[in-house]
Amino acid sequence: MAEAGTTYLLNKLDILITVIQKEAGLLGGVEEEIEHLMGELSWMRKYLHEADARHTIDDDPEIQQIIDLTYKAEDVIDDFVFQVQRHRRRQKELSSVPFLKMRFLKRFMLRIRGLPGLHEFKRQIIAINKKSDRISTNRTKYPTGREHASASFPLDEDDDQYSYPQQRIKRRPIVEELNVVGMADSIKQLTSLLMPTKVSSSSEGHNKQQLMVVSIVGMGGLGKTTVATNIYKTTDTDRYFNVTAWVYVSQESRVVDLLRSIIRQVTNDNYYCENRGKDEAELRMMLYNYLLERRHKRYLIVLDDVWHTYTWKHLQSAFPETNNGCKILLTTRNLKVARLADPSHDNIHVLRLLDNEESWELFQKKTFPLGGGCPPEFVDLGKKMVDKCCGLPLGVVVLGGILMIKDKTLAAWSKVHDSVNWELTHGENSNLCSGILAFSYYDMPYYLKPCFMDIGLFPEDREIRASKLFNLWIAEGYVRREGDKTLEDTAEDYLEELIHRSLIKIGRWRYDGRVKTCRIHDLLRDLANSKSQKLRFLQVNQRDFRISTATNTRRLSIHGDPVNYTDEGTDFEYVRRFRSTRTVMFHKVQELGAKSSSFFTALCRDSRLLTVLDIESSMHGKSIPAEIRYLQHLRYFSCNATSNLKILEYVGEFVNLQTLIIKGKCIYMPDIWSLHQLRHLDVDLTFSEGYSVLSNRNLVIDNLTNLQTLSISYGFWMNDVRWDRLKMLKKFSITTFGQLRFKKEFIDSIAKLTSLRSLKLMFGKEIQIATQFAQNTNLTKLYLRGPLPEFLFPPNLVKLVLSSSNRSDTDLMVVLGNLTRLKFLEFRPLSYTASTMTFPTGLFVRLQSLEIAGFPDLCELIMEEGALISLTHLVIRSCELLMNLPERIGHLQLQVLQLYNMHPRLTDRLKENVGENWDQIKHIPSVVITQ
Repeated sequence: MAEAGTTYLLNKLDILITVIQKEAGLLGGVEEEIEHLMGELSWMRKYLHEADARHTIDDDPEIQQIIDLTYKAEDVIDDFVFQVQRHRRRQKELSSVPFLKMRFLKRFMLRIRGLPGLHEFKRQIIAINKKSDRISTNRTKYPTGREHASASFPLDEDDDQYSYPQQRIKRRPIVEELNVVGMADSIKQLTSLLMPTKVSSSSEGHNKQQLMVVSIVGMGGLGKTTVATNIYKTTDTDRYFNVTAWVYVSQESRVVDLLRSIIRQVTNDNYYCENRGKDEAELRMMLYNYLLERRHKRYLIVLDDVWHTYTWKHLQSAFPETNNGCKILLTTRNLKVARLADPSHDNIHVLRLLDNEESWELFQKKTFPLGGGCPPEFVDLGKKMVDKCCGLPLGVVVLGGILMIKDKTLAAWSKVHDSVNWELTHGENSNLCSGILAFSYYDMPYYLKPCFMDIGLFPEDREIRASKLFNLWIAEGYVRREGDKTLEDTAEDYLEELIHRSLIKIGRWRYDGRVKTCRIHDLLRDLANSKSQKLRFLQVNQRDFRISTATNTRRLSIHGDPVNYTDEGTDFEYVRRFRSTRTVMFHKVQELGAKSSSFFTALCRDSRLLTVLDIESSMHGKSIPAEIRYLQHLRYFSCNATSNLKILEYVGEFVNLQTLIIKGKCIYMPDIWSLHQLRHLDVDLTFSEGYSVLSNRNLVIDNLTNLQTLSISYGFWMNDVRWDRLKMLKKFSITTFGQLRFKKEFIDSIAKLTSLRSLKLMFGKEIQIATQFAQNTNLTKLYLRGPLPEFLFPPNLVKLVLSSSNRSDTDLMVVLGNLTRLKFLEFRPLSYTASTMTFPTGLFVRLQSLEIAGFPDLCELIMEEGALISLTHLVIRSCELLMNLPERIGHLQLQVLQLYNMHPRLTDRLKENVGENWDQIKHIPSVVITQ
């Protein structure tokens, strides 16, 4: 990471020299000092690279001095660049005032030459150069050859090791199936415990089964989650259990959050999970009562990765003792947890390590995903490396991920073999396969290391949105432009490379086949955090918010409430030890109360170089303090808000802001037009009575020509925006309140945004929308809420969601059926009001997923011959008058059928083995029917 830091700083210096050269009056010897620093950093970078290869970067005192110097230089340069930007902006504002234009022209030129802070900046750079000269009294301390390298650890001799990859070939992550090599017996035994008969719910045998807790026990990386997932996602599980839920527990989880998550899943209703005011006892009782009221339904709750007996003790009473075969599946590393959950010890399954043959089979599946197996000339070398993994599946797949992207040559494999041997012999983690995991870090190219370590900012077992990672990486400066590609596209390449290396796991997919969410195994997260702390790259503070003695941490992740700190307390001084902190993320902070607000005020006051501020907490009744105006280096700001935010009063000052996300109502932002660097804007504006319609026009949002995503509330001011100027906009979401009506000119202007890929319009009045967007060939996702008079949709739609369309004619179905690329279609409430819905012959040929929800008048669903030939998922909700499924449903290749809140007559007819229409759906692997 230190090597990546110096390379990143060199790029900054290049930008700084360009800035200085543009200003004729700014030279004054500064450029010479900057070039001197660039020369020093170039040698340092080479030294760091070789130290990283020797794995001495963590404890070499000279390395630590170089890191300190790099951080100091970054702080000085960032502060000066910001002063230059602010100076330019102020001069531009002055010169734009007509009657002051001539008066200030001369003064403008003089003030450019006398830029505030220039002399102080020069003094600081000279001081940094002197310090670097002392470190490198003799430049032979920065070797360019191999004389200082370990003979047993090969160094990379790639001449382009410091350059970003150019024209990278776009690769989609390989869809990895659940790898169960060596786990088949465990899955079979556990399945028999959870579903002993796998027959109809009417069987008497089920009625004699008490609530059972089944535990999977084993060390980290052994495959506990893989086994549980394989069982959880099977069709047998869907048929046997009426209600299911899965929660990731981890060391950091709070019982109240776990209860909310379970309630959300088992009720399939957000009403039950939005009770933020309820405490743990109330939520426990809510879940207990809900499950008890449904005695005739079997539930399966998976508690993945339970660390402490405390967690089970506080969750246990939320699950009622039923006699119909309900189960709790628990995975843990702690045998005490399993024994507490199952005092009989009869239902504890301990996973084993893989044997040599199983390890080799798993390795080949990962390294050669297209099949064919390992070439004969690589077998001996490959088996030697696999043996180093000691049968731990995580080590095997990580090793396979490394070799999968290497050249298939003996030289490349031998280099990895020697490196692994070196790590196991000389590294800190020589037990089991820890050395393999450590080597996976050292084998990463320098531009991936900060991205990998940055994931340590998130809580353990957190499912992370890929788009959020991209925005954070860009704000931090980890991503550099490659050719004509956007920074977001390059960041996506970085994520895909981490996935190919098996360092990141895919959570969920997007509709277009790209990664939507991801997560990291906790052993790999521990590795990332271990490396981060040694380099002072990142520090995580959990539970009681205790701070270590480390200083100058660049990134700070706070898990929990900072309740131990007040302005009067001596401990509060720790904030001042983080003056150079660049990123602060708050996780699981329930509410910014008096003490935490005091902490936050000090943070804003003393950490003025912050570039990322992410607050995952509610702010009920509290405003972000006015001191936030000091954070003028911010590039990324995100928070949940239910009250006015001080940042909005100063938003025009944050000229470097790239991402602004505010969830919840917030006040009007008069200066948003000045944020020319903004790439992603997601706010919910609430216009107070103090702002007139005329003043609302001052947003001038069409000045934000770098915007790529925009989610905002509709106001009259939008009708005057020239949306066609936002050439970079790819994702656009607008919500209206009341009966506000879109003007035709507004729609026409949006229709000119030819780069749009996703559009969401939620409105109350009828709007002429479809015809105008018929020419947007890049638009693949469309969400429309409101009456639709015409039906000429974008031709390349992949996903369409309709709500409150109020159509009752068959023309709509014909138009939609002719969208040849459509794969996902959702009819939300009141989107179709006729009593019969017909899917015509030969249409909807590529549709894979269909959801119909909230149709109170729907009596008949007809699927004609040749329609929906690709359909695999069918979901129908709250259509109480629908008594029968389509006759041709038996001819479809359905994999999943889900029916919720339907008429009892329909559900009775579809009961397994006994319903008169059971034969109609018995071929479908996964059927879920709930009332």
